[in-house]
Amino acid sequence: MTDLEFDLLDELYFVKSIDELVKILKIDENAIIKLIWELIEKRWVKVLDLQDNELILNKETFLETYKFIRFNATKQGLLAHNQI
Repeated sequence: MTDLEFDLLDELYFVKSIDELVKILKIDENAIIKLIWELIEKRWVKVLDLQDNELILNKETFLETYKFIRFNATKQGLLAHNQI
C-alpha cells in the first residue's frame, strides 16, 4: 500500500466527496480520481449516491459522475489499511 493509498483510506473511514478529499489531502483532483478508481477496482472503496445507496459503476460512468457521488472505505479496504 502506498502512502497516498493509506492517507486516502484513512479519510474514507467516513463518507467523503471528491471536493472534500481534494481539500483535505491537498492533492490534484485528477490524481485522486485515478487513485479512487484503482481502489474501487481493488474493492477497497465503494461508491455511494447522495442517499447513501451503494452504486456499481463502470469506469466511464464513474468519470462522468464523480462530482455527484461520494466514497467510503469498504471492510476489505479498512482491513488492508489497518494491517500497516
